Order: sequence, then C-alpha cells, then structure tokens
Amino acid sequence: MAPTSPIQKSLFPAIDANYSGTLATSTHHNLYYEESGNPQGLPVLCIHGGPGSASAPVHRRFFDPAIYRICQLDQRGCGRSEPYGDTRQNTTADLIADMELLRAHLGIKSWLLFAGSWGAALALLYAARHSDACTGLILRGSFMASRSDLQWFFETASALRPEEWSAFTGCVGEQQQDDILEAFHQQLRSEDSVMAKKAAAAWMFWENTLDNPVQRENNNAPGSHNFPTASERDVLKYQLQTEYLRHKCYVEEGAVATAAQQLGSLPVALFHGRLDWVCRPKNAWQLHKMIDGSVLVWVEQSGHNPFSTAMSGALTTATACFAKDGNFQQLAREVSQIE
Repeated sequence: MAPTSPIQKSLFPAIDANYSGTLATSTHHNLYYEESGNPQGLPVLCIHGGPGSASAPVHRRFFDPAIYRICQLDQRGCGRSEPYGDTRQNTTADLIADMELLRAHLGIKSWLLFAGSWGAALALLYAARHSDACTGLILRGSFMASRSDLQWFFETASALRPEEWSAFTGCVGEQQQDDILEAFHQQLRSEDSVMAKKAAAAWMFWENTLDNPVQRENNNAPGSHNFPTASERDVLKYQLQTEYLRHKCYVEEGAVATAAQQLGSLPVALFHGRLDWVCRPKNAWQLHKMIDGSVLVWVEQSGHNPFSTAMSGALTTATACFAKDGNFQQLAREVSQIE
C-alpha cells in the first residue's frame, strides 16, 4: 500500500502560542520567544528575515501543530525583543549564539531550521557551527550575505525597474547617488523625522517592487510610484538593517557559501521563486551545487513572498514530508503534484 501523501496545499489553521517568554542575554538585550503546537512534537526553529524583521503568528502556519513543536525567536533589536532597534552588541555572531542559548533554555536536543531570506543565511551559519543541534534545513529565497547580493539590490536590479529605482533613490540627494546604502543609512538617522520616515517608505517601496514583478505589474498602473506609509518603528527597523548591510552582515565574504559546504549529511530543502528579484534565484542554484544531497524546488510564478499560494503550498508540503520521513527525498515528486 502506498503511504499517505503529505501534500498540504495551503497554510495550516491559525493557532495561538502555548507560551511566550523573555530570555536574558549576557548583554543588555532581552529576547522574546514563543512556543506553539505540540510540546512533545518535532522541534523546529523559525528564523525570521531582515535583518530587522520579526516573527509573526502566521509563520507557524507552515507546520502541522499536532506534529511540530514550533519555536519562534525575535532577533536582537527586532519584534518584541528589547531594546527595539538597538544595534549595539548586535552582530551575526551574537544572533547565532542567541539561537543556541534558546535551544539550551528550552531543553531541545536538536531542531529543524525553517528560514527565508536573511534568515536562510543565519540558518546556514548556525548549522555549520552547530550541526549536532540540527535535524535539517528548509530554506526559502536564500540571501548569501555577499558583495554580489548587495550589488544586485543597490545597483544591478535598477536596470529591471528604472522608473521605480529613480523613485527609490530620489529621496536622497543627488550628491549621494554614488553610495545609495550609505545615503539611506544617513537619512534614516536624520533628526528630521519626516525625512527619516520618507527614507524608510522608499526602502519598503523598492523591496515591494522586487518582490514579485508580475504581481506588481498587475496591481499597479504604469508609472505608479505610491510609497507605503512608514512608522517610527519602520525607521528603527531599517536603521538596524542598514547597519548590518553596511558592515557586510558582520561576516567575511563567502562565509555563507563556506557554511553551506560544511553541513555533512543534514537533509536540506531549498525553495526559490522564479520571479524573486529581492534575492536572486542564482543563490538557490549555487547552494544546491554546494550542499550534497540537497533538494532544490523552483516555485513558478512566485517571488520573494513566502505566502504566495504556490510558495506556501510548497513549504507546507516540505514540513509534512520531513515530519513523515525525516528527510526530503520525496519532496520533488510531492511538490510537482501541487502545481
């Protein structure tokens, strides 16, 4: 008899957290975390993106709550961790140590890592250093924290959307166009709150532009450059993000690629939207070639957003496959049945 198919075409129902708490670090940072799902289930750590974003209740909907013990952590300066937006003693090495601190605090021997974008880079760096603490990795829209990634976002991608690029960069002075990242870093710290919010809104606009170009074409009239509304918290978020990016995410060039080659026999599933212009599909292909035995799934008609119908279906199928088999060997076959 054939095994029951683990295909999950949509997100699981919303659930509340079973527990939330604050974890003190050795510095002034206090980390907010939540647990949900089955307390005796398969442990998984959801690693949010950014840098500077946060965990959200919807992130736990990728997992069957009857099977998984779902752990979520807001990184330093993010979400409900305090102090919010603080960049002091806030580096990639600190974030990796915090993940291990949480694992020990929760008494978890090993866990699955579920991450996207910046979170994927963190997951790879953590897994390379703490492979015994990992059972596998599910990575989406991977960011490699490389010079090439930054050059793409702040230069090369401008050729794809020149009008939107002009709107994005237009909020900083003409004399600052040679270094857009530094220009935004400075304006986000402006004493003029209106100027700072304008910079945050422009950054959000450019991210949205690159997220899914087809969806943007369908939802916006030609030449429409309406910026979202930015809050003071958005300003702090992007202050943190620019601090990381201008320091090359506090890792050596090629560190994430090196980490990807040090995972041993850990099962790894890679997902990337064909239309992802935030983090290029090239990243997933490079990781697939570097990670022995990895499974790569291209998600057609999807961009960077994990909640598109096709992407969310693929990711929930991956968590179901792992729960069933402890690996991703059948994943490609299962995902093909969704499309």
